[in-house]
Amino acid sequence: MKKIIWIIIAGVVFLISVMMLKNCSGDKSVKVATENATKRNIMELVSANGKIQPEVEVKIS
Repeated sequence: MKKIIWIIIAGVVFLISVMMLKNCSGDKSVKVATENATKRNIMELVSANGKIQPEVEVKIS
């Protein structure tokens, strides 16, 4: 009788572990939008109050 109970418990534990592994192994990849490389001008529009101060100032003479 004890042997049958242990077999049932082992079967239930096995089924639970299989179900957990199946649910945890889903597709966790991040979707990323890509685009073909083309030659363009780089432009970014920003609207803000205050002064713009560069990190590095280059003087051209």
